Amino acid sequence: HLFRYDAERRYLEKVPDSESNTTHALHIDEATNVEDRSISLAIRNRGVISFADSRRAPLLNGSTGEHRAILAIPIRHRDAVHGAILLTAKPGRRLVHESLHPALLHLAADAGEHLDRLEQTALREQLH
Repeated sequence: HLFRYDAERRYLEKVPDSESNTTHALHIDEATNVEDRSISLAIRNRGVISFADSRRAPLLNGSTGEHRAILAIPIRHRDAVHGAILLTAKPGRRLVHESLHPALLHLAADAGEHLDRLEQTALREQLH
Protein backbone atom coordinates (compact mmCIF):
# COMPACT_ATOMS: atom_id res chain seq x y z
CA HIS A 1 0.00 0.00 0.00
CA LEU A 2 1.07 3.55 -0.65
CA PHE A 3 0.37 6.40 1.76
CA ARG A 4 0.80 10.14 1.17
CA TYR A 5 1.84 12.35 4.06
CA ASP A 6 0.91 16.00 4.64
CA ALA A 7 3.60 17.26 7.02
CA GLU A 8 1.81 20.52 7.85
CA ARG A 9 -1.32 18.76 9.08
CA ARG A 10 0.56 15.57 10.14
CA TYR A 11 -1.99 13.57 8.20
CA LEU A 12 -1.63 10.29 6.26
CA GLU A 13 -3.89 9.26 3.40
CA LYS A 14 -3.93 5.89 1.62
CA VAL A 15 -3.67 6.12 -2.14
CA PRO A 16 -6.37 3.95 -3.76
CA ASP A 17 -4.99 1.01 -5.71
CA SER A 18 -6.23 -1.92 -7.79
CA GLU A 19 -6.87 -3.95 -4.63
CA SER A 20 -9.03 -1.38 -2.87
CA ASN A 21 -10.54 1.95 -3.86
CA THR A 22 -11.63 2.72 -0.29
CA THR A 23 -9.91 5.70 1.25
CA HIS A 24 -8.17 5.47 4.59
CA ALA A 25 -6.84 8.54 6.36
CA LEU A 26 -5.43 9.18 9.82
CA HIS A 27 -3.52 11.68 11.91
CA ILE A 28 0.02 10.46 12.54
CA ASP A 29 -0.40 10.80 16.34
CA GLU A 30 -3.68 8.86 16.40
CA ALA A 31 -2.55 5.58 14.84
CA THR A 32 -4.11 2.68 16.73
CA ASN A 33 -3.77 -0.47 14.62
CA VAL A 34 -0.48 -2.26 13.88
CA GLU A 35 -0.25 -1.14 10.26
CA ASP A 36 -1.00 2.53 10.94
CA ARG A 37 1.36 2.64 13.90
CA SER A 38 4.15 1.08 11.81
CA ILE A 39 3.71 3.73 9.13
CA SER A 40 3.73 6.47 11.78
CA LEU A 41 6.97 5.11 13.25
CA ALA A 42 8.63 4.94 9.84
CA ILE A 43 7.68 8.53 9.04
CA ARG A 44 8.70 9.92 12.43
CA ASN A 45 12.04 8.09 12.42
CA ARG A 46 12.65 8.56 8.67
CA GLY A 47 13.81 4.96 8.48
CA VAL A 48 12.65 1.50 7.53
CA ILE A 49 10.49 -0.27 10.13
CA SER A 50 10.42 -4.05 9.92
CA PHE A 51 8.67 -6.57 12.18
CA ALA A 52 8.55 -10.31 11.49
CA ASP A 53 5.59 -10.59 13.88
CA SER A 54 3.76 -7.50 15.12
CA ARG A 55 2.66 -9.45 18.22
CA ARG A 56 6.25 -9.60 19.46
CA ALA A 57 7.17 -5.98 18.66
CA PRO A 58 7.38 -3.85 21.84
CA LEU A 59 6.87 -0.67 19.79
CA LEU A 60 3.45 -1.93 18.72
CA ASN A 61 2.15 -3.00 22.15
CA GLY A 62 -1.41 -1.86 22.66
CA SER A 63 -2.13 -1.72 18.93
CA THR A 64 -5.30 -3.24 17.57
CA GLY A 65 -5.80 -5.29 14.44
CA GLU A 66 -4.54 -8.50 12.95
CA HIS A 67 -0.98 -9.57 13.78
CA ARG A 68 1.22 -9.60 10.69
CA ALA A 69 4.74 -9.30 9.36
CA ILE A 70 5.15 -5.63 8.50
CA LEU A 71 7.60 -3.55 6.49
CA ALA A 72 7.10 0.24 6.37
CA ILE A 73 9.38 2.38 4.19
CA PRO A 74 9.23 6.19 4.34
CA ILE A 75 9.20 8.05 1.04
CA ARG A 76 11.84 10.74 1.46
CA HIS A 77 12.38 13.30 -1.26
CA ARG A 78 14.19 16.64 -1.07
CA ASP A 79 14.87 16.33 2.67
CA ALA A 80 11.19 15.83 3.51
CA VAL A 81 8.96 12.82 4.04
CA HIS A 82 6.16 12.62 1.48
CA GLY A 83 4.60 9.30 2.46
CA ALA A 84 5.27 5.64 3.06
CA ILE A 85 5.11 2.26 1.39
CA LEU A 86 3.60 -0.54 3.49
CA LEU A 87 4.09 -4.26 2.87
CA THR A 88 2.40 -6.93 4.98
CA ALA A 89 2.46 -10.73 5.13
CA LYS A 90 1.55 -13.58 7.43
CA PRO A 91 3.30 -13.39 10.83
CA GLY A 92 6.70 -15.02 11.16
CA ARG A 93 8.07 -13.99 7.75
CA ARG A 94 10.90 -11.54 7.43
CA LEU A 95 9.92 -9.52 4.37
CA VAL A 96 13.37 -8.08 3.59
CA HIS A 97 16.79 -8.62 5.15
CA GLU A 98 18.23 -5.61 7.03
CA SER A 99 21.14 -5.35 4.59
CA LEU A 100 18.64 -4.27 1.91
CA HIS A 101 17.11 -1.40 3.92
CA PRO A 102 19.30 1.28 2.23
CA ALA A 103 18.18 -0.04 -1.17
CA LEU A 104 14.55 0.17 -0.01
CA LEU A 105 15.04 3.81 1.01
CA HIS A 106 16.54 4.52 -2.41
CA LEU A 107 13.59 2.84 -4.15
CA ALA A 108 11.13 4.81 -2.01
CA ALA A 109 12.96 8.06 -2.86
CA ASP A 110 12.53 7.22 -6.55
CA ALA A 111 8.81 6.68 -5.91
CA GLY A 112 8.67 10.07 -4.17
CA GLU A 113 10.32 11.76 -7.15
CA HIS A 114 7.83 10.09 -9.50
CA LEU A 115 4.88 11.23 -7.35
CA ASP A 116 6.30 14.76 -7.33
CA ARG A 117 6.49 14.76 -11.13
CA LEU A 118 2.91 13.49 -11.39
CA GLU A 119 1.71 16.36 -9.17
CA GLN A 120 3.65 18.90 -11.25
CA THR A 121 2.16 17.49 -14.47
CA ALA A 122 -1.36 17.61 -13.02
CA LEU A 123 -0.82 21.21 -11.91
CA ARG A 124 0.45 22.21 -15.36
CA GLU A 125 -2.56 20.57 -17.00
CA GLN A 126 -4.92 22.45 -14.72
CA LEU A 127 -3.19 25.74 -15.50
CA HIS A 128 -3.49 25.15 -19.26
